[in-house]
Amino acid sequence: TLFFAKAVKRADKMVIAKERMYNYVVYTESASHGDINEKKMTNLTAWERVAELFSDNERIFHSAKGMYVQQCVAFLQRMQKKNPNNARYWNICRYGILKNIKSLMREEQLKNKVKGILVFVAPTLVCKMIRVCKKKV
Repeated sequence: TLFFAKAVKRADKMVIAKERMYNYVVYTESASHGDINEKKMTNLTAWERVAELFSDNERIFHSAKGMYVQQCVAFLQRMQKKNPNNARYWNICRYGILKNIKSLMREEQLKNKVKGILVFVAPTLVCKMIRVCKKKV
């Protein structure tokens, strides 16, 4: 994430290609997948650094902060399923949502706003609701 942000920041121009340039492989032990641990929490740090990198561009700055919140929400959901007693990471994510609430409110998709607020206010309830809804689909 941070690597690509730095590359974009340095680029003079970018080209968008219609064809795929690579295949994405999900590595379950990457910072984005699997159990929440110290390694996974670096993903939050990366999004904070992306926001800092683009502090001169309000739209990208708030977009990066919004991604930080979305990552916190995803982490809270995963923790609720796998390790709900991990108070340290739980508190980091809840505080992350709270401190970036302004960027969350700038989010274009209403569902992301609502989910972020609900996960902050009642994470256990939201995670249970999501599980029930997924079972019905």
